[in-house]
Amino acid sequence: MTSEPSVPATSASRIDPLAGRLAPRCALIDVAKRVDAYFADRPDPGVAAQRVAFGTSGHRGSAFDRSFNEWHVLAIAQAICDYRDGQGIDGPLCMGIDTHALSHPACASALEVLAANGVQTMLATGDEFTPTPVVSHAILVRNRQRSAGLADGIVITPSHNPPHDGGINYNPTHGGAAGQEVTGWIEAAANRYLESGLQGVRRMAHEKALCANTTQLIDRLAARLGRRRYEVPVGFKWFASGLQNGSLGYCGEESAGATFLRRDGTVWTTDKDGIAAALLSAEITARAGPGPGRLYEGLAREFGAPVADRREAAASVQQKKQRT
Repeated sequence: MTSEPSVPATSASRIDPLAGRLAPRCALIDVAKRVDAYFADRPDPGVAAQRVAFGTSGHRGSAFDRSFNEWHVLAIAQAICDYRDGQGIDGPLCMGIDTHALSHPACASALEVLAANGVQTMLATGDEFTPTPVVSHAILVRNRQRSAGLADGIVITPSHNPPHDGGINYNPTHGGAAGQEVTGWIEAAANRYLESGLQGVRRMAHEKALCANTTQLIDRLAARLGRRRYEVPVGFKWFASGLQNGSLGYCGEESAGATFLRRDGTVWTTDKDGIAAALLSAEITARAGPGPGRLYEGLAREFGAPVADRREAAASVQQKKQRT
């Protein structure tokens, strides 16, 4: 792993001394405790912060805050099944997961509901990570030139949220992120299930769900549906730093790396488009010689270094829903 490229002096003082290095043990989360909280704790639907609240196509939260745990996923999965029934969506549902700590247990919870509802579910074998673009591509390939038996998808990911968070997103038949009308319907239905103590949620044991005739475990989900596996030149060892999420395993063995720290000293978690950005960076380096960092320095010298700042403030669920 090579060191990060230098940056303009205006932002150098903000770089953590551990940036670009392997994360020390003290910076890592206790996965076992997160998973225990995911299964043990239940949300209180009377508390706004513990209800289902969709943002960009999905619900995200923390098991310790009771904003993302098993009940949330069970309720959302049943609501998605209800939405599919109402829309006449009867094709396969493609499900993928990323590397966040709660993604594997959340995937198991969702599958229990999907199988109990008779939804044909396609997911990768061996709990393989599946990037969001792969799920989108799988939906598009399936639905190409079809008017019936359309597919949709679920991605178990909180996107760029910290490692301790969990999330579940819904992708309709167009393959992209669900719009507000769709997410609003699913959110309302899921909260009704929470309020009723999950009455009406159909579910079966995970072992039985895995063996259900509606469950299809596929080796390389994307390859099965017509997408090639990405190959990465051996020389690009730094490529791993951009692929610490669901893209791992789709870019050659060289990309399977450890966890590195970002410039602010926090653990690196990429968004769903990390795979595309990393591949573009690799192509730039291969064709232009200098890496993106060096090219950026040239632009900064010519046009000036940008200055950015960000201020955050807590907001309730109701405030987040208000439109400006």
